Amino acid sequence: MFDKAYVNKGPLGAPKSLSGQVVKNAIGSLEFTLPADHPRIPALTASGARVLANYRPPGRDEQFLISGAVEQVDGGGPRHSPWRKFAVEDDFSVLTGEVQCWPNPTGTIAQQGDDEAYFTVTGPAETVLKAILAPNVTRQGTVLTIPATAGLGATITGSVRFHTAFERLFPAVEQAGLGVRVRQAGASRILEVYVPETYDRELTQESGIVVSGEYSVSRPTITRVTALAGGEGTARVVRQKIDAAREAEWGVVMAATRDARDVASDDPNLEALLLARMDETLAEGASKASLKCELTETESFRYGVTFALGDKVTIRLADAPPITDYVRSVDFSWSKDDGVRITPRVGEWSDVSNDPLIERVVELTRAVSNLEKR
Repeated sequence: MFDKAYVNKGPLGAPKSLSGQVVKNAIGSLEFTLPADHPRIPALTASGARVLANYRPPGRDEQFLISGAVEQVDGGGPRHSPWRKFAVEDDFSVLTGEVQCWPNPTGTIAQQGDDEAYFTVTGPAETVLKAILAPNVTRQGTVLTIPATAGLGATITGSVRFHTAFERLFPAVEQAGLGVRVRQAGASRILEVYVPETYDRELTQESGIVVSGEYSVSRPTITRVTALAGGEGTARVVRQKIDAAREAEWGVVMAATRDARDVASDDPNLEALLLARMDETLAEGASKASLKCELTETESFRYGVTFALGDKVTIRLADAPPITDYVRSVDFSWSKDDGVRITPRVGEWSDVSNDPLIERVVELTRAVSNLEKR
């Protein structure tokens, strides 16, 4: 464990219990329980205390699992054996809440422009993410090391105005084929961007790896999209993109509108920005082969050895067609009685990816966020 200045305060040793989850391109979690008389309790309850958890697969070297700051402390238990429980917030929070990305990240608060001012970057997804984060991390003094970009991922356009990076760059970064994580390394944290690998064997229930699962295949909900930029009424710039191949394959025309009024009509990046918004909307409305599976480890399928968080796997359930998706999350736990348990989960386990109500809430949240920052 570490203090708020990232000074190492020593190992925790074995807790009474520990559990958590690491998630691809999202915030993970870690909780552990200690006896109330544990010698590290004073340091863990100090403001800004931090925890770094590693995992050692059988026969392998220790590797990073999760790191973050203690965000909550609970206590309880009988008089003769009280306990303290600690909840840790994943350092991925750098992207979701810690860093506010300004339209003029090197300027003062009085130099942020009018309500049409945005900081816009176009390029490989890794480059866009780092270019938007870097000056804002410097401005805030956030503890985060950002390595030079390797130009990973498909081309995207990011545009921010007092947003977090997560608000405006995801799911575009994931759709560009990348995974992102933030991990503590010594006295700093490092932003890591990677290309997920592919597990080349098809997983089945007969193999003993697939414990349970569900799948569904649905037709597209959007085949063409109209984007509306800048201003109000007739002053708005209108563009349209049609996925002709999708319409021919399914024999349907499903139209949608994307509100992009945050893109000024005279923005030099207008065309690239609107194309990126339309591509994002078309991706959201694509035909879906949805999958959610709970897996278990075997000698040939082990976390940190043959697969990692975010890797692509192909799964066949009973007589269903093979469906490829990512290892979206990995649950982990440890207790004295059960030892270490690792449970990978593939696909959208929350089972809300095709829910129209959820999609509408996401759209409304995005719209309100943009309006609040104008």
